[in-house]
Amino acid sequence: GSMVPPGPPPSGPPQRFCPGDCSSSPLALWTFDDCRGLSTALADTAFSSPISHPAFRAVSVACVAGIEGAAVKLAGDDDVVYSPDQPDYVFDQGLTVAAWFKPDRVPGTQNIVRKRLDGSSSFVLAIDGKKVAFAVKLAGGKTVGVSASGLGAGKFTHVAATYDGK
Repeated sequence: GSMVPPGPPPSGPPQRFCPGDCSSSPLALWTFDDCRGLSTALADTAFSSPISHPAFRAVSVACVAGIEGAAVKLAGDDDVVYSPDQPDYVFDQGLTVAAWFKPDRVPGTQNIVRKRLDGSSSFVLAIDGKKVAFAVKLAGGKTVGVSASGLGAGKFTHVAATYDGK
């Protein structure tokens, strides 16, 4: 077969896979069931987007048993699971982040999941003392966030944080 040279990169804002209300179609879903000691890659299992959104764990992040299937252990203060920027990571119309986690301890700040953009966080879900904190950095540079108290060590906890675009 012949090779066709790529066309010019698209201009304008990124295209959304599900225009309008995307709340019923997750952009990305990482179950961590593919966490293996030999690879830091974690597959996107949402299958609702035309592109994959892989995540990666820091080399120091261990693979462990979770509440169901595999999990990752964020043992160090700088341990992180991250997903590189993708063209459809556009959060101006909203974002929901959810996670199951079991903190060994609750003092200090510990990342649960963070999405970086240009060297800073585009969104972060983190343990902050006995609270769970969620923050989103908007396109204009403004950061919005919420927190919930009552987090305890040694038990599985589910949290979901939503930014509605407003």
